[in-house]
Amino acid sequence: MTTTAIATLPGNAVPGGGNATGIGNGNERAKRRGLWRQFLTFYRTLRIPWWLYAISFVIGIVYGDLTVRVSSYSVQLYNGKLGNGIIIGYVALTVGNSILALAQGMTSAYAEQRTTRNARNLVWGRILRLPLRVIEQDNPSSYVSGVTTSVTWAGYAITSTITLASSLYAFGKAFIVLFQYNARLTGFLLLLVPVFILLFVLGGRLFFAAAKRYYDGTKATTEFFSEHLANIRYVKAQNAVRDETAQGDAAIDVKYRAGLFMGLIYAVIVPINTLYGTISSIAVAVFGSGMIRRRELPHDGINVFSTYLGNVNTQLQQIVVQYQAIKGAQGGLEHSGDIMSLPVETIGTGESGDEDASAVGNAAPIVTPNAATPDASADETSATATVDGDLVVDDVTYAYPDGRLALRDVSLVIPHGKRTVIVGGNGAGKSTLLKLLLRLYEPTSGLIGLRDGKADATGETGSSAAVPAADIALDRYRAAFGYAPQHPYIFAGTVGQNLAYGLGGNKTTDADEPLRQAADLSRVPAFPDGLDTMLNEGGSNVSGGEAQRIALGRAVAGAPRFLLLDEATSAVDHETAARILSDLDARKDRWTIVQVTHDPSQARSADYVVVLNGGTVEAAGAPDEVARTSPYYRRFAA
Repeated sequence: MTTTAIATLPGNAVPGGGNATGIGNGNERAKRRGLWRQFLTFYRTLRIPWWLYAISFVIGIVYGDLTVRVSSYSVQLYNGKLGNGIIIGYVALTVGNSILALAQGMTSAYAEQRTTRNARNLVWGRILRLPLRVIEQDNPSSYVSGVTTSVTWAGYAITSTITLASSLYAFGKAFIVLFQYNARLTGFLLLLVPVFILLFVLGGRLFFAAAKRYYDGTKATTEFFSEHLANIRYVKAQNAVRDETAQGDAAIDVKYRAGLFMGLIYAVIVPINTLYGTISSIAVAVFGSGMIRRRELPHDGINVFSTYLGNVNTQLQQIVVQYQAIKGAQGGLEHSGDIMSLPVETIGTGESGDEDASAVGNAAPIVTPNAATPDASADETSATATVDGDLVVDDVTYAYPDGRLALRDVSLVIPHGKRTVIVGGNGAGKSTLLKLLLRLYEPTSGLIGLRDGKADATGETGSSAAVPAADIALDRYRAAFGYAPQHPYIFAGTVGQNLAYGLGGNKTTDADEPLRQAADLSRVPAFPDGLDTMLNEGGSNVSGGEAQRIALGRAVAGAPRFLLLDEATSAVDHETAARILSDLDARKDRWTIVQVTHDPSQARSADYVVVLNGGTVEAAGAPDEVARTSPYYRRFAA
């Protein structure tokens, strides 16, 4: 609505680009097409409050009409026509335009904020559905800026597009008035069209580069401080404050240089955006004076023409500025667009997921349907089936992104209703196997599945009767698992909220009996305020053993069918750990336990033992059997 010399950043945000993931190689034109495709694809998946933008557009159209009429009144006033009707009309239209400008600004601001909120929800949902392998390939903190700052351009780009459209309409109306006043002088100005196009394209590209670089600097700084501040205890423990200060200065300097570049582009774009108006005014003065001398234009013709021309140039400048803003948004949203282009997990049945991702089908029943009738359809049976049975690992290989093999040709059966212990040296693939069982990773080759039937603990392999885990809806599959890692994360909140994390609902206090039982089973300490005791972010006010016990309580609180314990009691004192394990064993009718441990006593008391050595299965079976066949286990259990 108002004339500005340059596109500005949205609000107080620091927008920008990101890495070039998903853009691909090729010539410059192909890259630009890829950028536009990604940019537009982002908006196809975004919920946009079009009704607000439609209101803003209509206000802009009316504003353009009134602006042309204000110019006509201005010309009459310049010519000394000071009648009451002209003065009242001029004042009324000017005030009306001011009101419209306010209304459009408020409508656009509201629409921008709603769009930005929806964009954050969209990108955050996408991040949550990224495979763990994808997230671990990047610095996880790099995704923070994608959901906080990059998306601030989402609503701004649409507002700029709406303003651009209304400015084009207003330009057309103003140009018609200008042409009707003097077609010949208007024709001279058409010679300046190539200049306008050049400034239009140049300004857009400069602003795209500036916005992208500015965001790249912001992203790098955000990544550094997100990672290092979260690990401040290690900074102090290693006496690395001076080193961190120097590294922090370097990270800040990246943002500083990006800000200098943005400031330089601003300084360059301001005169570029006003250059066309300056050149056109000079052209009118040169050509108009000649026409006045030849009596082809009234003596006040230059003033009148310049009044109409000012309206035309105002709209042209708006067109340039809004195009620059759209190009800036294209650069600013590039990182969020990169995130949206990554493949995702399909969490549940009926969820479309990524266009390129394979849909996860429904699984056949694993044990017995809870409520399926004999004539129920396959889909209905799958929806009510219990995810249970033997865990089958058939010829599984898993490679890291750099090609190193973590597991190679692993085949085994983890028996139902038993406690299976996985042992092996560092780097043997124990934790990786647990993540494959939980489907945090997917095998490079081979199959993870579930097999109906009672556990036989014979170690027999094969998948002829197994339902592939990949055929079971991911949310249903993971809901059947409880997972307690060696280094658990404690969220800021109460003990009860940490125990109930992922369960939904508001039952997080001592009054909730299942939660209380989970706390008792995992020997969660008797904190002063019970489950209402507040915990700091990262668990800085509890010990490592207390954090592990809380995490174990979190794992069992959801009544899982499979309990995955990755050295889950390594920081707990031996006596307490033994009691916890004894209580878990006493409830093996509820769950199948798969445990990674370096504690020989826990391995000796297991029902089944798997020995991994160099990513392969060295032995599997009952503890006494494995002791006879595995050199590693004999040394381990001695």
